[in-house]
Formats: sequence, structure tokens, C-alpha cells
Amino acid sequence: MSRALAIAFIAGLWFSAAEPPARYRRVKHHWLNDLAVTPGKIERDATLALICVPGYTSQPGVRHVTPATKRQVYDIYGATRVGNPPEPSSCCEVDHLISLELGGSNDLENLWPQPYPDAIEKDKVENALHWLVCHGRVGLRRAQRGIAQNWVELRDSLRAAGNWVDTNAENTR
Repeated sequence: MSRALAIAFIAGLWFSAAEPPARYRRVKHHWLNDLAVTPGKIERDATLALICVPGYTSQPGVRHVTPATKRQVYDIYGATRVGNPPEPSSCCEVDHLISLELGGSNDLENLWPQPYPDAIEKDKVENALHWLVCHGRVGLRRAQRGIAQNWVELRDSLRAAGNWVDTNAENTR
């Protein structure tokens, strides 16, 4: 989180403002995170040897986002669970911008309320990237940077390069 945002958050300054500190971006009909507020953050210890172990994200302590943290994330974006913003009536899920499967952290800099149905589409990208990274077809740092900056463009570039996998297909298991 930026220092200014952290100070504003601690002081509760944006509650009196009309606009929340974070603003969604729109790319190719998809809602994306505010890069200034949610730039993405990785765990320092996230290596291929760690994240490519089956069941890694189910291990104790790997996935830890408290209800209080989730409320903070919704407040930072001015999002509610009933559709403010963006359009979907069942708003969002608190998403790890850089997924845990790619070594993402549970810190605020890596969390944002991702709208549906984009959350479902991004999950497919995360699963494909995890497979590609763990099978040596995409570098871990490239995957982390790409998904943090713009998961839509990353997905499209992987498809255009013929480097896309459907993780539900038999040949990826």
C-alpha cells in the first residue's frame, strides 16, 4: 500500500470524501485493479520448489485473509457486496492479484475486490499460469509481473503465442 493511502486509511480520511481512494480500470470489457493502490505483492520465499508442490495453497498459513482485512479491501475500492461498482449485482470476491499459486502474498497491496464474472475468468488464467510456470513454459517472475499489471493482456498474449493451456483438459494433468 502506498504511504499516502496507508495514512489515509489509518486516519479514515476517505470516508468523508465522495470517492474511494481506489478506482477500477476497464480493459477490453473487464474490470481491473487500481495499479497505484493494488500493485501486487509476492511472498519473498515464493520459489518454484515451493509453489509447484501439489496442495501448496492448502498448507496452514498460506491462505490467510481475515474478515477485517476483507472489509478493508472493500472499503478501499468503495465496493459493496451488492454491486457498487461495477455492474454485476453480486459484486465481487476479495482476490489475490498475484495468486497464491504464483507466490502472491496476503497483504493489502495484493488484494482487491474483483467483480464477477471477471473473477471466474481470472481464475482460469491463474490456473493456466501455474501450470505453465511449473512446467517451465513461462518464467515465474514474468507470470507474476504480467498478472499484476494486466491479466487480460497476459492471457491474450499467451493465447496469441500458442502458449495457452486449458487446465481442465486431459493433457495438462
